[in-house]
Amino acid sequence: ASQSGVAIDAQWAAMPAIATPVGALPQQFSAGEDALICRNVSPQAFADSVLELIGSQGLYSRLSHGAHDAYRDKDLAAVARKWRDFYASVNMVKG
Repeated sequence: ASQSGVAIDAQWAAMPAIATPVGALPQQFSAGEDALICRNVSPQAFADSVLELIGSQGLYSRLSHGAHDAYRDKDLAAVARKWRDFYASVNMVKG
């Protein structure tokens, strides 16, 4: 899911993410700062990234802090307006 809010949810939880290089996912993260971006879209590339993350407490800690900082820097009011506009566009919100 490239536009589902995965990035901000992970950042909110100060959880390092592992993303595949598809859709807008790479643009939603800062590779090496709050997430790992897989080298390609394959089970092996994803597994390699998982092993890299769980194999280094320092990397996990750095990415976790980076995720927290990235969330703090988000303009949540703008995000809320985008979701409101989206729901309004599909007639899920009246008014």
